[in-house]
Amino acid sequence: PMMPVRFLPHSLLLQAAMLASLLLWAAPGSAVLIQVDFTGVVAFVPEPLAGGPIADEDQVTGRFVYDTAVSDVSDDPNNGFYPNAVQSFEITIGSYSIATTSPTGFQVRNDSPSTPSPIDNFLVNAQENAVVELDGDLINGLDPFRMQWGPFSRDLTRVLSDAIPDVEGILRFLPDEAMTNFNFVSFEEGNVVRWNQDSITARVIPEPATAMLLGLGLAGLSIAGRRSS
Repeated sequence: PMMPVRFLPHSLLLQAAMLASLLLWAAPGSAVLIQVDFTGVVAFVPEPLAGGPIADEDQVTGRFVYDTAVSDVSDDPNNGFYPNAVQSFEITIGSYSIATTSPTGFQVRNDSPSTPSPIDNFLVNAQENAVVELDGDLINGLDPFRMQWGPFSRDLTRVLSDAIPDVEGILRFLPDEAMTNFNFVSFEEGNVVRWNQDSITARVIPEPATAMLLGLGLAGLSIAGRRSS
């Protein structure tokens, strides 16, 4: 015979949920992961890559996830660098896909000196080396070794400090005529596919523990609402 399923009393579940909500509210700051999704269009394909899976005006989609709790290791007040902050980074161009298989850095330039005038810039740059690995097929015998998402602007209201950005900070780089793109995938022998960004979205990814606590809190509120009605 099947054993009867026993549920916690509502009062006990309610207390646990309220405690979970309190812990969620009182928890000290910890890692906050932000996912950025972007789209774009290919602007340039070099001749040695012609006839492959990437062509002019192909659609580009991609995303990366970064950890805002990583510390800045740069002493330059105009240039923040956050090593291994980017947990994942992937781009699909036409029918071609490339992705990191290990973390890479996030760079923030705030009013950074440049010619002819200072720039604001975010940079996610993954280069194949002993630290970062890329997963992408050869095209016409040429191996991909670098990929970058890098919007920049001479409108110095885009980046307000060298701190790693939150969602609001990322969305200051919504594409417009004042923005220039340093977005590309590089292959051997100096062959670079360049693409321009045309949309961007960003959202916080809840940590599993936070999501669990939030779920318990919502359950408690639901029970409290039913009992009071």
